[in-house]
Formats: sequence, structure tokens, C-alpha cells
Amino acid sequence: MTSSESFLIEFTNELKNNTTISIKEPLEEIEKFEDPKRNLKFKPNTPSFRIIILGLVLSAFYLIIEGVLDTYIFQKYDNFFQDIFTTDPHEIFMHLCAICLILFIGVLSQYLLNSQRKTDLRLKESEKKYRLLIETSPVSILLIDSKGFIIDCNKASERITNFSRKNLLNKHFGEIFQFKGEKLQWIFKIFTKAINGELKEPLEMNVLIKKGKMKCLETAVSLIDIEGEKFLQILSKDITSRKRAEELIREEIEKLKDLDKIKNNLIARSSYELKNPLTSICNASELLLKIYKDKLDDRASKLLKIVNKGGKRLSSLITRFTEISEIKSKGIELKVEFANITKIIQDCINEMSYQALERNQFLNALIDETVYIYADISRIKQVISEVILNAIYNTPPNGMISVDLQNNQNYINILIKDSGVGFTEDEKMIIFKEFGKIERYGKGLDIIADGMGLGLYISKKIIELHNGEIWVDSKGRNKGSTFIIKLPIKN
Repeated sequence: MTSSESFLIEFTNELKNNTTISIKEPLEEIEKFEDPKRNLKFKPNTPSFRIIILGLVLSAFYLIIEGVLDTYIFQKYDNFFQDIFTTDPHEIFMHLCAICLILFIGVLSQYLLNSQRKTDLRLKESEKKYRLLIETSPVSILLIDSKGFIIDCNKASERITNFSRKNLLNKHFGEIFQFKGEKLQWIFKIFTKAINGELKEPLEMNVLIKKGKMKCLETAVSLIDIEGEKFLQILSKDITSRKRAEELIREEIEKLKDLDKIKNNLIARSSYELKNPLTSICNASELLLKIYKDKLDDRASKLLKIVNKGGKRLSSLITRFTEISEIKSKGIELKVEFANITKIIQDCINEMSYQALERNQFLNALIDETVYIYADISRIKQVISEVILNAIYNTPPNGMISVDLQNNQNYINILIKDSGVGFTEDEKMIIFKEFGKIERYGKGLDIIADGMGLGLYISKKIIELHNGEIWVDSKGRNKGSTFIIKLPIKN
């Protein structure tokens, strides 16, 4: 059985029994972390003459002992001083070897002692450094033994739990966080996963702390080994304020969704209520102009034309609002079929040629082949007409507008190019957005500034439904522009 398995068994039994077992010997406060026996003051420049003197004293002591032994025990000499001051080369050599050995042992001992002191000093500094990191960490760090008792903590733990360090140490974690019943079992499962190495990501949990205060903690749990003994390390960060802010944001988002829904319903209902009267106005004005054309004077005829034109404009605007409402509520349903895109483009040019002629503009198509794609004919026609109309409105009189078709292997490009006022970089960023109208009225440009900025927005949505793209290229003001519509051949 491994140490992790034994830790899990002991921890499991402790949590299942939900008992509080007191520790026999109170644990010392780890924050002190100072061992008086190792309170060293290392002096790197320790004088070596002390070692030499000690070596000489030991050498003299050795000579005296040897002289006594040789004179009185082994009786090699008649006199004690004959042995010490002998002229025998062999004896002199042996004395010198002994003295050198004693001095060498002394120097080596001092070196080893200094090395040990240096190691202890580095270890002590390292312990202080790591302790400083733990104490200054904004994350709560708790160390829990196999019985569920807190054996160490840092300053951040005191702030999160509202307990002092003294009250945290040796307390059961369930008592601090008030885990009971199902909540305790849930925590048990989390800790079990951590012990088995299955808990990879931090988790969020709501805990009750001192005085019944609720806090939300982002917690990471891991099993660590300290000198062969297993502990649970719990890292917690107080995210209560962040969760409150997220909840407020969610509430505001829901309110905005409700307001958007109300807006869409209002647009849909208003469009429906206005469309029928406007249709009647447009049809009646056209009928009067057609049947009673000869009986109306010039003034009455002009007024009827104004009424008819204004009615059609309002009707077109209401249609745009209706389409936007459909896009945001249920979406646009496409009726895809095998379509002749060349014919669609030509039809759009024929329909728009009258408006181009009114502004003395030259509108032509540069298409040499017949191309078929899968698309919704009416919707694609709507998009091409909208882009051509945009080119007519933003091109001064006597300008040129051309439509080109490029057939690639898997997609086609429809290029609508004009010699109009062009677009700046900032304008290109907004023209495809909802109500992305560019205000050009009163700037001395001979263009038509009608519309509310909805046509290109709806066109972009339609093209995206066809899995295509639409964008504009322009080199700047008064340098013209080119709208590119990219559509897949097989949709």
C-alpha cells in the first residue's frame, strides 16, 4: 500500500465518521521557523593562525607522549630529551609526518566546519525567503493533515476566513468552513479526486465562514509530500466581488435582451400596421397619375408624384425594418435553387439603368460567360440591386459604374465598381453595421444621402447565409470604390 493510499483511507474514515480528534501534542507555530541552535553568524575570514597554534600544541603533546613511551616503557633511550632532540633521520622524518598530519586534520576540520556553516546559512535564508513568499501571497494557503486538521496557514487565510492564525491552527477544516451533511460529502469527493490526482482544474465553491458570512472561493486542491508525510494543500482565492459583478452583468444582459425583444416586436407590429395604408397611398397615387393624367394640371401632377415617391420610400423603409426583425427573431429562410447568376446581374442592371440615367451616369456589365450557382434568386437579386443603388447614390453625375463577374473554380466574385466619393478607413468599418449610415449631407458632395444605413447590413446577412462574403475596397475620398460579393458555386 502506497503512502497516498494510506492517506486516502485515513482521510476517508475521518470524513465518514465526521469526528473531531484532538492532536496530542500541540503543533508549534510554523511562522516562527527559527531554530535557535542554527542561529549562526558565519565569518568568512576566520583567522587561520588559531588552527596553526592548535596544531603545534597537539604536535608538542604528541612528541612528549612519544618521548615518555620510548624512554620509560620501551627503554630505547636513557634520557627523555634524547628522544625529543634525536639526530636519527628516521625519527626526525616520523616526527615531521606526525606534525604535518595533525596540521592537515586541523585545517580540514576547519574547512568542513565552515562549509557546514555556509550550508546552514543558505538553508536558513532559503527558508526565510520561501516563508516570506507564502506570507505575502494574496492566495490563501492551508495545509491539512489526513485527519482534516489545519497544521499551517498564511496571512491571506486569516483575511478570507476572518479567523486569526492562532484560531486556525489545529482546527478541523469543516469547523472553519461550516461544512455539514451533503456539503461535507461533496467536499470529501473533491478531496478524494485531489488525492487520486484526478482534480486538474480549480473549482468554485460557496462557503460559510465566521458569523454566517457567505463567500465564493476559487480553490485548487493538491496532495503534497513533506519528508515522507502526506498533506493536502488548499489554495483559495476570494472571488466574491467578481461573482457579484458577473451576476450584475448577467442581469444587465438579460435586461438588454428584453429591451431588444421589445424593440423587435415594436418594429414588426409597427411595420405591419403602416404597410397597408402606405400601399394604398402608393397604388392610389399611381392610379391617379395613370388614369387622370390628361385632366391634371402640372402642379397637381407634381404633387401626386411627390406623394407616390414618398410613399414608396416609406414602404421600402418599412420593408427593411421587417427584414431586420426577421433576421433577429427567426432568421431569413433561403429558397436555394440552381440559378443563372449572369441573368440575375443583367436583370438588376436593367432595373437600375433608369435611376442611373436620371443622374447621367454610365452603367454597364462586363460579363462574357453564363455562370450557374446554387442560391436564393430573389435574395441575391436584392443584394446586387442594393449595392448598385448604393453606387448610384454615392457617385456624382457623369460618373461610371461597372459590374464584373469573375468565375473561379469553387466560387464567383461579383465586382461592382464606381467612380464615386469613395470611403475612408473609418467609414469602411461601419457601412456594413446596423444603422451604419455615413452622414454626407451638407458636405458639398453631389450625391444622394437617402437611407438609414440598413441596406448593406441586410445584404451582408443574406450573403453570410449563403456562406459567402461581402466587403469594399477603396483608396480614400473621391477615389471611387469596389464592392466585392463572393459566393460559393455549390452551396
